Amino acid sequence: MNDLGLEQQEYSAKWDLVQFFFLATYTVGLHGTTSLPFFIQKYTVLFLVAYYVLLILICIPICYLQIKLGAIYRHGIVGIFSNLIPFLKGGAVALLVMTFIRCLTSGLELSYSLYFSFVSFDSFRSGNTSVVRPTEYGDVNRYFHEKFLQRSDGIAEPGHVIWYLLLCLLATWIVIYLLTFKGTAIFAKSVYGLTTTAFILLLVVLVYGRLKDNLISYSRHYVVTGENEITEIQDVRTVSVVHLGSPELWVDALLLHMNSIGLWSGVLPLLGTRIYNKKVVVNSAVALLIIAYSIFPVVTYIALEPYYDMSWDEGFIALQRGIKPGLSYLFLGVFSTVRHHPIIALCLFMFCFLFGIIHQVIHLCVIWESLLPSLPKMIMKRIRRREYLIGIACFSSFLLSIPFITQGGLFVYMLVNSYVDRLVFTLIIVSTVPIITGYLKQESLYLPVERVFMSAWYGLASLIPAGMLIYYFALNVYPYSIFGYDEQWAEKIGWIISISPISCCMILGAVHAIYKGKGNFKQKCIQALKADSLNATDSYTEENSETNNTGFASSKSPSNSVMGNKNEPETNVSQAEKAETEIVMRPPEFTEVVKV
Repeated sequence: MNDLGLEQQEYSAKWDLVQFFFLATYTVGLHGTTSLPFFIQKYTVLFLVAYYVLLILICIPICYLQIKLGAIYRHGIVGIFSNLIPFLKGGAVALLVMTFIRCLTSGLELSYSLYFSFVSFDSFRSGNTSVVRPTEYGDVNRYFHEKFLQRSDGIAEPGHVIWYLLLCLLATWIVIYLLTFKGTAIFAKSVYGLTTTAFILLLVVLVYGRLKDNLISYSRHYVVTGENEITEIQDVRTVSVVHLGSPELWVDALLLHMNSIGLWSGVLPLLGTRIYNKKVVVNSAVALLIIAYSIFPVVTYIALEPYYDMSWDEGFIALQRGIKPGLSYLFLGVFSTVRHHPIIALCLFMFCFLFGIIHQVIHLCVIWESLLPSLPKMIMKRIRRREYLIGIACFSSFLLSIPFITQGGLFVYMLVNSYVDRLVFTLIIVSTVPIITGYLKQESLYLPVERVFMSAWYGLASLIPAGMLIYYFALNVYPYSIFGYDEQWAEKIGWIISISPISCCMILGAVHAIYKGKGNFKQKCIQALKADSLNATDSYTEENSETNNTGFASSKSPSNSVMGNKNEPETNVSQAEKAETEIVMRPPEFTEVVKV
């Protein structure tokens, strides 16, 4: 145990092929169970065309280079930036801060799923298991907003804390703590049970939905039109004409990729730190990740589709800006059907919760491992044990989430969710420079043609999405307000949420990089802009006894094999042999990497 309370072997632990595949289910999350089905309903199957085109053109190069550099440097995104271009390491910290803010809003959504897993049993015990009564038209919306959320009239009226949401939120963060207090070591083992349980529940929901043909008939809408006269309400909403040339279609597909697979969230370099830096290993890891991400969310949509009733998917949560796309799909359109089947409701919302927890935990592991060690030494001397430090971080996150569970909490959620990613395109552009620079300078890895091709592909895969987000921001985000004229003060707070992580982290990161340099001010500035390269002497060949037949390292590999042996003599090997060689970058002192 070092002075930071973190075990050095934590950074040398490796995942085998099966573990990596199970961990790849984090790409489903709540986005796969809410946003993807919502967009397919909105745009028809054309959305899947945009989804898979961007998956191939954008996700593959982003995943490959970030995982590759994580395998080389054995550190997360902050450590990579600190090695490559220290002046820009504040951009990496800003990405993690924004990821943490998104985790706070995701924690609220997970607490919703946890609550809805059991709420149907109340209606079952009360005998409300028949079809919806004529006088109950609109009761799903009224229940969600008036009874469940107890929603106030605006963000200026916070009201009181809703006690059952408080308990669900607390339970969510307790589960997160239990899965993260030992880092990825305990989580990588727990993911077997979590993922298996989630898929069993998903299978139950899928089979029941396909065998039960009259699910939607339980939730048809009726209205009393006269004395002793009942009329069924038909859904007459029109569907707008969608074509592949629609910019909104492609932007929504891009945003789904960014939030699901975490293209610029810091997750991908963390995945790279847990695998050996061999060409076959990295290629296999990226292939597994892409395959899992291309299949699992679509299977989730197929399982949920029979339960969806569009006529219930309406009201405030479905139409208001700032709310994650698909929440109304799950908590209104799907709940309107499964509320009459408590066991199915339990299975459905619980598998959403489990997939969401996996997604949440792996993002928080990135944050804990990258930012917590940079706390002041005075604090670290008092709190030397990792579990105490993670406990304080989780409890603080829970306290920060309490405003979301008040009567005006939905408006706070809308404010944060709408503004946190508004300027993320600036960080996408900034992060392109160190990633490409680092990959081009690794002369001992691949042929120059291959490095140039992948770097160019990564550059286009970053700059094109940044341009799309700028276009979307200018036309669909900036001109519109989330709140009314009387609540414009809330919009100013939103801009603070959007601007402050980027500006503060970039400035502080640059100042720290210059301050830690040696020599006069000019020399310090040059050092802050200098990119390190990987020399051939840093290469290391793994012993055959330490690898299994999957090409992934055994989880029991000794920690000294990770860093390589810098004292070993340089040997003459061909490019093909180098491609199969474990090559890592000996990082600087950990405190110098992450301290900002």
